[in-house]
Amino acid sequence: MSQYHREVGKYLSTFTWTFFGTVTFSRPVSVIRAVKYVEEYLDWHPRCFAFYAIEKKPYGEVHAHLLIGRVTDLVNWGLGRSEIQPYDKEKGGCWYASKQMIEWNLWGAFPKAKPANASRWWREGCTLDPTNIVGLMNRD
Repeated sequence: MSQYHREVGKYLSTFTWTFFGTVTFSRPVSVIRAVKYVEEYLDWHPRCFAFYAIEKKPYGEVHAHLLIGRVTDLVNWGLGRSEIQPYDKEKGGCWYASKQMIEWNLWGAFPKAKPANASRWWREGCTLDPTNIVGLMNRD
């Protein structure tokens, strides 16, 4: 895992998540189409804030990792397999979600990071600028 991906994981750990999951697609999709489907899914949860990362396997399969906050119930994914579970900070979902992302985004109205967590993030030497964290990487 690159330093960049570790720092994104640190930043994500400053938020309170309720769900972590991996979703796949029932047929091959491009990275751009995967983004569209994930964002449409998140639209079904208007109160949520989320982080999603699109990952592409070496053999071409595209799937997404999701961190979702501020909701207690989720609608069914319905576009392929899904494994979405209550978030457990001890399992490292923030780092897992960002490990090999090729495209990602923060979604919805994010709460401000708790000062204690945010200061821990900076104290641990994170060099990522939180005002410029939303980004898109290598599009296909």
